[in-house]
Amino acid sequence: MIEEFAYAGKRDKGVLIQSVEQGSAAEGVGFRAGDIIVETNGVQIGSTKDLAGVAAERASRYRLVIERGGRLIRSQVGR
Repeated sequence: MIEEFAYAGKRDKGVLIQSVEQGSAAEGVGFRAGDIIVETNGVQIGSTKDLAGVAAERASRYRLVIERGGRLIRSQVGR
């Protein structure tokens, strides 16, 4: 959750990506350190528990809304 980390933005809910390892699947789909996952498959993400719940559904495609640098980015991961 973003309140657990040094985050100076305006958002108070979401999951902050602290780092992305080089060569990882996260890097491959375009995540960057500092991105905040705010929505996945239409579900508002307020905590890591919310994100884990959506990920547990094992969808073939995830529709994401990510905040990056104060802008919202809509993206899809998967087939």
